[in-house]
Amino acid sequence: MSQVEKDTVLTELLRSIVDIIGRRSSEHYAVVMINNVLKKLSKRYPHLNNISIKSTQFTESPQLITVPSEVNTLSPLEFHDIIEKILNEITTSIGKTAGHFFLKELKETIDSSYEIALENVGIDLGFMQFQQITEKRQKPMQLSDPVTVLKHILQVLLNIITKETSMDLSFSTITYYIGELAHNYHFLRLITIKDIRYTQTDEIVIVPPEVNAVEPTVVGAAIQDLLTHLQKWLEQKEIYSFIQTFISCLKEEDRLALEAMGVDFKAVQISHEAVFKQVIKALLTTLGKASTPQYAVFALDSIIKKLGTKYEFLNYIEIDSSRYSDGIDAVSVMASIDNLKPVDAGRGIQKLVEETVKTLGKELGPQFVEELKTHLGKVYLTRLEDIGVNLHIVKLRQDLISLNQPLI
Repeated sequence: MSQVEKDTVLTELLRSIVDIIGRRSSEHYAVVMINNVLKKLSKRYPHLNNISIKSTQFTESPQLITVPSEVNTLSPLEFHDIIEKILNEITTSIGKTAGHFFLKELKETIDSSYEIALENVGIDLGFMQFQQITEKRQKPMQLSDPVTVLKHILQVLLNIITKETSMDLSFSTITYYIGELAHNYHFLRLITIKDIRYTQTDEIVIVPPEVNAVEPTVVGAAIQDLLTHLQKWLEQKEIYSFIQTFISCLKEEDRLALEAMGVDFKAVQISHEAVFKQVIKALLTTLGKASTPQYAVFALDSIIKKLGTKYEFLNYIEIDSSRYSDGIDAVSVMASIDNLKPVDAGRGIQKLVEETVKTLGKELGPQFVEELKTHLGKVYLTRLEDIGVNLHIVKLRQDLISLNQPLI
Protein backbone atom coordinates (compact mmCIF):
# COMPACT_ATOMS: atom_id res chain seq x y z
CA MET A 1 0.00 0.00 0.00
CA SER A 2 3.02 2.33 -0.13
CA GLN A 3 2.26 3.62 -3.60
CA VAL A 4 -1.40 4.50 -3.09
CA GLU A 5 -2.69 5.78 0.25
CA LYS A 6 -5.64 4.03 1.89
CA ASP A 7 -7.82 7.16 1.94
CA THR A 8 -7.30 7.57 -1.83
CA VAL A 9 -8.15 3.92 -2.49
CA LEU A 10 -11.31 4.11 -0.37
CA THR A 11 -12.36 7.38 -2.04
CA GLU A 12 -11.99 5.87 -5.51
CA LEU A 13 -13.75 2.67 -4.44
CA LEU A 14 -16.75 4.59 -3.06
CA ARG A 15 -16.89 6.79 -6.16
CA SER A 16 -16.99 3.72 -8.40
CA ILE A 17 -19.73 2.15 -6.27
CA VAL A 18 -21.84 5.33 -6.47
CA ASP A 19 -21.43 5.38 -10.28
CA ILE A 20 -22.35 1.71 -10.72
CA ILE A 21 -25.43 1.72 -8.46
CA GLY A 22 -26.39 5.17 -9.75
CA ARG A 23 -26.49 3.93 -13.35
CA ARG A 24 -28.98 1.21 -12.37
CA SER A 25 -31.13 3.53 -10.24
CA SER A 26 -30.10 7.11 -9.47
CA GLU A 27 -27.12 8.84 -7.93
CA HIS A 28 -29.17 9.96 -4.93
CA TYR A 29 -30.41 6.43 -4.27
CA ALA A 30 -26.82 5.16 -4.44
CA VAL A 31 -25.62 7.84 -2.00
CA VAL A 32 -28.42 7.09 0.48
CA MET A 33 -27.77 3.33 0.30
CA ILE A 34 -24.01 3.63 0.80
CA ASN A 35 -24.40 6.16 3.63
CA ASN A 36 -26.74 3.73 5.37
CA VAL A 37 -24.19 0.94 4.97
CA LEU A 38 -21.42 3.14 6.38
CA LYS A 39 -23.62 4.20 9.29
CA LYS A 40 -24.41 0.56 10.08
CA LEU A 41 -20.75 -0.48 9.96
CA SER A 42 -19.53 2.58 11.90
CA LYS A 43 -20.66 0.95 15.16
CA ARG A 44 -17.85 -1.53 14.65
CA TYR A 45 -15.50 0.68 12.64
CA PRO A 46 -15.60 4.26 14.08
CA HIS A 47 -13.36 5.61 11.29
CA LEU A 48 -16.37 5.35 8.95
CA ASN A 49 -18.22 8.05 10.93
CA ASN A 50 -16.09 10.76 9.35
CA ILE A 51 -16.62 9.72 5.74
CA SER A 52 -18.88 12.12 3.84
CA ILE A 53 -20.75 11.21 0.63
CA LYS A 54 -23.04 13.81 -0.95
CA SER A 55 -25.33 13.79 -3.98
CA THR A 56 -24.76 16.36 -6.74
CA GLN A 57 -28.47 17.12 -6.42
CA PHE A 58 -27.90 18.81 -3.07
CA THR A 59 -24.45 20.34 -3.34
CA GLU A 60 -22.46 22.45 -5.79
CA SER A 61 -19.16 21.28 -4.33
CA PRO A 62 -16.99 19.20 -6.67
CA GLN A 63 -15.79 17.20 -3.66
CA LEU A 64 -18.66 14.73 -3.30
CA ILE A 65 -16.73 12.05 -1.38
CA THR A 66 -14.49 12.92 1.55
CA VAL A 67 -12.44 10.26 3.33
CA PRO A 68 -10.35 11.51 6.29
CA SER A 69 -6.58 10.94 6.22
CA GLU A 70 -6.83 9.12 9.57
CA VAL A 71 -7.87 6.06 7.50
CA ASN A 72 -4.19 5.82 6.56
CA THR A 73 -3.36 4.83 10.15
CA LEU A 74 -5.35 1.59 9.78
CA SER A 75 -3.39 -1.63 9.58
CA PRO A 76 -3.68 -3.64 6.34
CA LEU A 77 -5.84 -6.20 8.20
CA GLU A 78 -8.20 -3.52 9.57
CA PHE A 79 -8.46 -1.89 6.14
CA HIS A 80 -9.16 -5.30 4.55
CA ASP A 81 -11.98 -5.96 7.03
CA ILE A 82 -13.58 -2.56 6.41
CA ILE A 83 -13.49 -2.90 2.60
CA GLU A 84 -14.77 -6.49 2.73
CA LYS A 85 -17.65 -5.54 5.04
CA ILE A 86 -18.63 -2.58 2.84
CA LEU A 87 -18.69 -4.72 -0.31
CA ASN A 88 -20.58 -7.56 1.39
CA GLU A 89 -23.19 -5.19 2.86
CA ILE A 90 -23.79 -3.47 -0.48
CA THR A 91 -23.96 -6.80 -2.31
CA THR A 92 -26.54 -8.04 0.20
CA SER A 93 -28.54 -4.81 -0.07
CA ILE A 94 -28.92 -5.04 -3.86
CA GLY A 95 -29.51 -8.80 -3.89
CA LYS A 96 -27.27 -11.72 -4.79
CA THR A 97 -28.07 -11.75 -8.51
CA ALA A 98 -27.52 -8.00 -8.88
CA GLY A 99 -24.59 -8.29 -6.46
CA HIS A 100 -22.86 -10.71 -8.80
CA PHE A 101 -23.07 -8.18 -11.63
CA PHE A 102 -22.11 -5.39 -9.21
CA LEU A 103 -18.80 -7.04 -8.33
CA LYS A 104 -18.14 -7.84 -11.99
CA GLU A 105 -18.85 -4.25 -13.00
CA LEU A 106 -16.79 -2.89 -10.10
CA LYS A 107 -13.79 -4.95 -11.22
CA GLU A 108 -14.21 -3.60 -14.77
CA THR A 109 -14.73 0.00 -13.62
CA ILE A 110 -12.08 0.63 -10.98
CA ASP A 111 -8.62 1.67 -12.16
CA SER A 112 -6.05 -1.15 -12.22
CA SER A 113 -3.77 0.69 -9.78
CA TYR A 114 -6.52 0.74 -7.16
CA GLU A 115 -7.41 -2.88 -7.85
CA ILE A 116 -3.78 -3.82 -7.23
CA ALA A 117 -3.82 -1.77 -4.02
CA LEU A 118 -6.90 -3.70 -2.88
CA GLU A 119 -5.25 -7.01 -3.75
CA ASN A 120 -2.27 -5.97 -1.60
CA VAL A 121 -4.53 -6.00 1.46
CA GLY A 122 -6.26 -9.24 0.45
CA ILE A 123 -9.32 -7.90 -1.45
CA ASP A 124 -9.60 -9.83 -4.72
CA LEU A 125 -12.75 -8.70 -6.58
CA GLY A 126 -12.49 -11.56 -9.07
CA PHE A 127 -12.33 -14.14 -6.30
CA MET A 128 -15.27 -12.54 -4.45
CA GLN A 129 -17.32 -12.78 -7.64
CA PHE A 130 -16.30 -16.43 -8.05
CA GLN A 131 -17.38 -17.13 -4.46
CA GLN A 132 -20.82 -15.71 -5.19
CA ILE A 133 -21.24 -17.89 -8.28
CA THR A 134 -20.19 -20.97 -6.29
CA GLU A 135 -22.58 -20.20 -3.41
CA LYS A 136 -25.44 -19.63 -5.86
CA ARG A 137 -24.84 -23.01 -7.52
CA GLN A 138 -24.67 -24.81 -4.18
CA LYS A 139 -27.94 -23.42 -2.88
CA PRO A 140 -31.22 -24.54 -4.49
CA MET A 141 -33.27 -21.81 -6.09
CA GLN A 142 -36.13 -20.63 -3.89
CA LEU A 143 -38.98 -18.67 -5.42
CA SER A 144 -39.63 -15.28 -3.90
CA ASP A 145 -42.86 -14.80 -1.93
CA PRO A 146 -45.47 -12.23 -3.13
CA VAL A 147 -44.25 -9.53 -0.70
CA THR A 148 -40.65 -9.85 -1.92
CA VAL A 149 -41.70 -10.01 -5.57
CA LEU A 150 -43.86 -6.90 -5.31
CA LYS A 151 -41.17 -4.99 -3.50
CA HIS A 152 -38.49 -5.93 -6.01
CA ILE A 153 -40.52 -5.33 -9.18
CA LEU A 154 -41.82 -1.94 -8.00
CA GLN A 155 -38.23 -0.87 -7.32
CA VAL A 156 -37.25 -2.08 -10.80
CA LEU A 157 -40.19 -0.22 -12.38
CA LEU A 158 -39.32 2.98 -10.56
CA ASN A 159 -35.73 2.73 -11.78
CA ILE A 160 -36.70 2.03 -15.39
CA ILE A 161 -39.24 4.84 -15.66
CA THR A 162 -36.95 7.29 -13.86
CA LYS A 163 -34.25 6.63 -16.46
CA GLU A 164 -36.71 6.95 -19.35
CA THR A 165 -38.51 10.05 -18.06
CA SER A 166 -37.84 11.65 -14.67
CA MET A 167 -37.97 10.76 -10.98
CA ASP A 168 -41.06 12.92 -10.42
CA LEU A 169 -42.93 11.27 -13.28
CA SER A 170 -41.81 7.82 -12.19
CA PHE A 171 -43.19 8.14 -8.66
CA SER A 172 -46.40 9.88 -9.71
CA THR A 173 -47.17 7.45 -12.58
CA ILE A 174 -46.64 4.22 -10.65
CA THR A 175 -48.50 5.60 -7.64
CA TYR A 176 -51.38 6.60 -9.91
CA TYR A 177 -51.73 3.20 -11.58
CA ILE A 178 -51.45 1.34 -8.28
CA GLY A 179 -54.28 3.55 -7.00
CA GLU A 180 -56.38 2.83 -10.08
CA LEU A 181 -55.81 -0.93 -9.89
CA ALA A 182 -56.56 -0.95 -6.16
CA HIS A 183 -60.26 -0.70 -7.08
CA ASN A 184 -60.01 -4.30 -8.35
CA TYR A 185 -57.08 -5.51 -6.26
CA HIS A 186 -57.68 -4.21 -2.74
CA PHE A 187 -54.35 -5.45 -1.36
CA LEU A 188 -52.57 -2.80 -3.45
CA ARG A 189 -53.86 -0.21 -0.98
CA LEU A 190 -51.46 -1.65 1.58
CA ILE A 191 -48.40 -0.72 -0.49
CA THR A 192 -46.49 2.47 0.33
CA ILE A 193 -44.02 4.10 -2.05
CA LYS A 194 -41.69 6.73 -0.59
CA ASP A 195 -39.74 9.34 -2.51
CA ILE A 196 -36.19 8.93 -1.18
CA ARG A 197 -35.42 12.57 -1.99
CA TYR A 198 -37.59 13.60 0.92
CA THR A 199 -36.86 10.79 3.37
CA GLN A 200 -33.61 9.66 4.94
CA THR A 201 -34.03 6.02 4.03
CA ASP A 202 -33.21 3.75 1.13
CA GLU A 203 -36.43 1.76 1.60
CA ILE A 204 -38.52 3.11 -1.25
CA VAL A 205 -41.22 0.43 -1.42
CA ILE A 206 -42.96 -0.95 1.65
CA VAL A 207 -45.13 -4.05 1.22
CA PRO A 208 -46.60 -5.38 4.51
CA PRO A 209 -46.48 -9.11 5.36
CA GLU A 210 -50.29 -9.41 5.03
CA VAL A 211 -49.89 -9.41 1.26
CA ASN A 212 -48.47 -12.96 1.49
CA ALA A 213 -51.96 -14.10 2.51
CA VAL A 214 -53.35 -13.02 -0.90
CA GLU A 215 -53.79 -15.76 -3.50
CA PRO A 216 -50.58 -15.68 -5.61
CA THR A 217 -52.49 -15.79 -8.90
CA VAL A 218 -54.40 -12.66 -7.81
CA VAL A 219 -51.11 -10.89 -7.10
CA GLY A 220 -49.90 -12.08 -10.49
CA ALA A 221 -52.99 -10.70 -12.22
CA ALA A 222 -52.46 -7.31 -10.56
CA ILE A 223 -48.82 -7.25 -11.65
CA GLN A 224 -49.78 -8.20 -15.21
CA ASP A 225 -52.33 -5.37 -15.34
CA LEU A 226 -49.78 -2.90 -13.94
CA LEU A 227 -47.19 -3.90 -16.55
CA THR A 228 -49.79 -3.60 -19.33
CA HIS A 229 -50.82 -0.09 -18.21
CA LEU A 230 -47.22 1.06 -17.97
CA GLN A 231 -46.41 -0.42 -21.39
CA LYS A 232 -49.26 1.56 -23.01
CA TRP A 233 -48.35 4.72 -21.11
CA LEU A 234 -44.73 4.52 -22.26
CA GLU A 235 -45.84 3.81 -25.84
CA GLN A 236 -47.54 7.20 -25.84
CA LYS A 237 -44.14 8.69 -25.04
CA GLU A 238 -42.57 6.64 -27.86
CA ILE A 239 -40.65 4.44 -25.43
CA TYR A 240 -41.00 0.87 -26.65
CA SER A 241 -38.34 -1.33 -25.03
CA PHE A 242 -40.00 -1.34 -21.59
CA ILE A 243 -40.92 -4.99 -21.13
CA GLN A 244 -37.57 -6.25 -22.46
CA THR A 245 -35.73 -3.91 -20.07
CA PHE A 246 -37.98 -4.98 -17.19
CA ILE A 247 -37.30 -8.70 -17.74
CA SER A 248 -33.55 -8.12 -18.00
CA CYS A 249 -33.53 -6.31 -14.64
CA LEU A 250 -35.37 -9.06 -12.73
CA LYS A 251 -33.67 -11.45 -10.34
CA GLU A 252 -34.00 -15.03 -11.51
CA GLU A 253 -36.01 -16.07 -8.45
CA ASP A 254 -38.43 -13.16 -8.98
CA ARG A 255 -38.86 -13.96 -12.67
CA LEU A 256 -39.65 -17.58 -11.91
CA ALA A 257 -42.02 -16.53 -9.13
CA LEU A 258 -43.87 -14.19 -11.51
CA GLU A 259 -44.27 -16.99 -14.03
CA ALA A 260 -45.59 -19.26 -11.25
CA MET A 261 -48.11 -16.53 -10.40
CA GLY A 262 -49.37 -16.61 -13.99
CA VAL A 263 -47.68 -13.47 -15.31
CA ASP A 264 -47.26 -13.83 -19.08
CA PHE A 265 -44.48 -11.55 -20.29
CA LYS A 266 -45.33 -12.26 -23.94
CA ALA A 267 -48.80 -10.80 -23.37
CA VAL A 268 -47.23 -7.51 -22.27
CA GLN A 269 -45.86 -6.45 -25.61
CA ILE A 270 -45.97 -3.43 -27.86
CA SER A 271 -49.61 -3.01 -28.91
CA HIS A 272 -50.80 -3.61 -32.47
CA GLU A 273 -51.80 0.05 -32.56
CA ALA A 274 -48.23 1.16 -31.83
CA VAL A 275 -46.80 -1.39 -34.30
CA PHE A 276 -49.07 -0.25 -37.14
CA LYS A 277 -48.29 3.41 -36.37
CA GLN A 278 -44.55 2.76 -36.46
CA VAL A 279 -44.79 0.70 -39.66
CA ILE A 280 -46.82 3.40 -41.37
CA LYS A 281 -44.45 6.10 -40.16
CA ALA A 282 -41.46 4.12 -41.46
CA LEU A 283 -43.20 3.45 -44.78
CA LEU A 284 -44.04 7.13 -45.24
CA THR A 285 -40.53 8.26 -44.32
CA THR A 286 -38.85 5.78 -46.64
CA LEU A 287 -41.34 6.27 -49.47
CA GLY A 288 -41.14 10.03 -49.06
CA LYS A 289 -37.40 9.95 -49.73
CA ALA A 290 -38.02 8.16 -53.03
CA SER A 291 -40.72 10.69 -54.05
CA THR A 292 -42.32 13.44 -51.92
CA PRO A 293 -44.02 13.30 -48.49
CA GLN A 294 -47.35 14.23 -50.09
CA TYR A 295 -47.12 11.48 -52.71
CA ALA A 296 -46.07 9.00 -50.04
CA VAL A 297 -49.30 9.62 -48.09
CA PHE A 298 -51.39 9.45 -51.27
CA ALA A 299 -49.73 6.19 -52.39
CA LEU A 300 -50.13 4.54 -48.97
CA ASP A 301 -53.76 5.64 -48.79
CA SER A 302 -54.41 3.99 -52.15
CA ILE A 303 -52.68 0.76 -51.08
CA ILE A 304 -54.62 0.58 -47.80
CA LYS A 305 -57.95 1.08 -49.58
CA LYS A 306 -57.04 -1.60 -52.11
CA LEU A 307 -56.04 -4.13 -49.43
CA GLY A 308 -58.96 -3.15 -47.19
CA THR A 309 -61.36 -5.14 -49.36
CA LYS A 310 -59.53 -8.36 -48.42
CA TYR A 311 -58.08 -7.42 -45.02
CA GLU A 312 -60.98 -5.57 -43.42
CA PHE A 313 -59.01 -4.66 -40.31
CA LEU A 314 -56.82 -2.36 -42.43
CA ASN A 315 -59.86 -0.09 -42.50
CA TYR A 316 -58.94 0.71 -38.88
CA ILE A 317 -56.21 2.83 -40.46
CA GLU A 318 -57.63 6.14 -41.63
CA ILE A 319 -55.90 8.71 -43.81
CA ASP A 320 -57.51 12.10 -44.27
CA SER A 321 -57.25 12.74 -48.02
CA SER A 322 -57.63 16.48 -47.45
CA ARG A 323 -54.44 16.48 -45.36
CA TYR A 324 -51.96 14.62 -47.58
CA SER A 325 -49.51 17.49 -47.13
CA ASP A 326 -49.51 16.91 -43.35
CA GLY A 327 -47.66 13.61 -43.76
CA ILE A 328 -47.92 11.28 -40.75
CA ASP A 329 -50.33 13.69 -39.03
CA ALA A 330 -52.92 12.82 -41.67
CA VAL A 331 -52.87 9.18 -40.51
CA SER A 332 -54.72 7.76 -37.53
CA VAL A 333 -54.93 4.18 -36.24
CA MET A 334 -57.95 3.19 -34.19
CA ALA A 335 -57.26 1.48 -30.87
CA SER A 336 -59.69 -1.33 -31.81
CA ILE A 337 -56.91 -2.74 -33.99
CA ASP A 338 -55.47 -4.15 -30.74
CA ASN A 339 -58.22 -6.76 -30.77
CA LEU A 340 -56.62 -8.47 -33.79
CA LYS A 341 -55.00 -11.84 -33.46
CA PRO A 342 -51.20 -11.49 -33.82
CA VAL A 343 -51.18 -13.68 -36.94
CA ASP A 344 -53.78 -11.43 -38.63
CA ALA A 345 -51.89 -8.27 -37.69
CA GLY A 346 -48.69 -9.78 -39.08
CA ARG A 347 -50.38 -10.87 -42.31
CA GLY A 348 -51.80 -7.38 -42.87
CA ILE A 349 -48.47 -5.64 -42.26
CA GLN A 350 -46.65 -8.09 -44.56
CA LYS A 351 -49.07 -7.35 -47.41
CA LEU A 352 -48.88 -3.61 -46.73
CA VAL A 353 -45.09 -3.67 -47.08
CA GLU A 354 -45.16 -5.96 -50.12
CA GLU A 355 -47.63 -3.75 -52.00
CA THR A 356 -45.68 -0.61 -51.14
CA VAL A 357 -42.45 -2.15 -52.42
CA LYS A 358 -44.16 -3.14 -55.67
CA THR A 359 -44.93 0.50 -56.44
CA LEU A 360 -41.21 1.31 -56.53
CA GLY A 361 -40.20 -1.09 -59.26
CA LYS A 362 -37.31 -3.54 -59.40
CA GLU A 363 -34.54 -0.94 -59.04
CA LEU A 364 -35.62 0.76 -55.82
CA GLY A 365 -37.39 -2.18 -54.16
CA PRO A 366 -34.42 -3.95 -52.45
CA GLN A 367 -32.92 -0.69 -51.21
CA PHE A 368 -36.33 0.38 -49.88
CA VAL A 369 -36.60 -2.69 -47.64
CA GLU A 370 -33.19 -2.01 -46.06
CA GLU A 371 -34.06 1.63 -45.42
CA LEU A 372 -37.42 0.59 -44.00
CA LYS A 373 -35.70 -1.73 -41.51
CA THR A 374 -33.46 1.13 -40.42
CA HIS A 375 -36.44 3.42 -39.79
CA LEU A 376 -38.32 0.68 -37.92
CA GLY A 377 -35.55 0.05 -35.42
CA LYS A 378 -34.47 -3.11 -33.62
CA VAL A 379 -37.31 -3.23 -31.09
CA TYR A 380 -40.00 -3.08 -33.77
CA LEU A 381 -38.22 -5.49 -36.07
CA THR A 382 -38.19 -8.02 -33.22
CA ARG A 383 -41.88 -7.43 -32.54
CA LEU A 384 -42.72 -7.82 -36.24
CA GLU A 385 -40.88 -11.12 -36.34
CA ASP A 386 -42.93 -12.23 -33.31
CA ILE A 387 -46.18 -11.71 -35.23
CA GLY A 388 -44.94 -13.37 -38.43
CA VAL A 389 -43.71 -10.49 -40.57
CA ASN A 390 -40.74 -11.57 -42.70
CA LEU A 391 -39.02 -8.58 -44.32
CA HIS A 392 -36.15 -10.81 -45.44
CA ILE A 393 -38.51 -12.64 -47.81
CA VAL A 394 -39.79 -9.31 -49.16
CA LYS A 395 -36.24 -8.17 -49.90
CA LEU A 396 -35.26 -11.55 -51.37
CA ARG A 397 -38.17 -11.38 -53.82
CA GLN A 398 -37.18 -7.87 -54.86
CA ASP A 399 -33.57 -8.98 -55.33
CA LEU A 400 -34.75 -11.77 -57.64
CA ILE A 401 -36.97 -9.37 -59.57
CA SER A 402 -34.05 -6.96 -60.03
CA LEU A 403 -31.99 -9.86 -61.40
CA ASN A 404 -34.87 -11.02 -63.63
CA GLN A 405 -34.93 -14.35 -61.79
CA PRO A 406 -38.09 -16.44 -61.14
CA LEU A 407 -39.83 -15.63 -57.87
CA ILE A 408 -39.55 -18.15 -55.03
